[in-house]
Amino acid sequence: MMLSTSFEKTIVHFFGEKGREWIEGFDSLYRYCEERWGLEIHEPFHLSVNYVAPAVKQDGTEVVLKLSVPSEEFLSELETLKAFNGEGVVPLLDYDIDRGIMLLARVKPGITLASAINDDEEGVRIAADAVRKLWRPVEEVPHIPNIDSREASFSAIVEKNADGLGPINCETLQEGYNIFSDLVKTQKKTSLLHGDFHHFNLLKSENGWTVIDPKGLIGEREYDLIQFLLNELPQEQVAEVLERRIDLFVEALDLDRERLLLWGYAHAVLATSWSVTDDGEYSKDFYRAISIFREMCKREQLLR
Repeated sequence: MMLSTSFEKTIVHFFGEKGREWIEGFDSLYRYCEERWGLEIHEPFHLSVNYVAPAVKQDGTEVVLKLSVPSEEFLSELETLKAFNGEGVVPLLDYDIDRGIMLLARVKPGITLASAINDDEEGVRIAADAVRKLWRPVEEVPHIPNIDSREASFSAIVEKNADGLGPINCETLQEGYNIFSDLVKTQKKTSLLHGDFHHFNLLKSENGWTVIDPKGLIGEREYDLIQFLLNELPQEQVAEVLERRIDLFVEALDLDRERLLLWGYAHAVLATSWSVTDDGEYSKDFYRAISIFREMCKREQLLR
């Protein structure tokens, strides 16, 4: 099985020597899956840091094969899928922990929310209904990270970039971290969250909408919506769209608006930091959201 050069580079970038070993053993891993589950594996979907492909079992059942470099991220996703137990999320059919394999149900027609819906408000209402089915109170689950882990990641970014990072100046970077840290410390109720909830992880299914690719995170519910807020924004009237999305989510899910706004500002800084590449490129949408969230926070006297 041939892997693209870009996919191989991504795997090595994220996983180093362990990633190189995984690539070298990919052919045997592929054959193992064919033989163990009797699969006819088709061309993969668009690849990021996992090999994901539709497949058909010998009895005609359509499934999705997901192959990952064994890691804590893989374990977190696996444990999250097990905890959600197919309720609003794609069902987990089988897995192999040692080899980093998951066999998932095929969601059909599988059109993303981003492609299926043109009306932004309708999309937010669909997203609210979908995420409501997922969240459940929890304080700790083995292998699923707490939001403290993201605070630690943010802290390391600030420490490493004392003069700022990409388009973010040092004052904004520090302020974003301070707010993030304070929000983590003042959480009152934590839940099992998706961890990467956005328009492309919500697929049209035969019975409605199904969530895919949960990363798994334990934290307060308001935080789980920020990545959705930052995605699929228009080029014009961005502030108005963001504010309307926030109003709809707060009303539909009974959220704390002030904390949602503060999480929005802090995570927009973090998300922009994550997007900065070695050659200076970064997400313009995430960066633009920093100032919009900050202005909303200032207007509601949450920041000076």
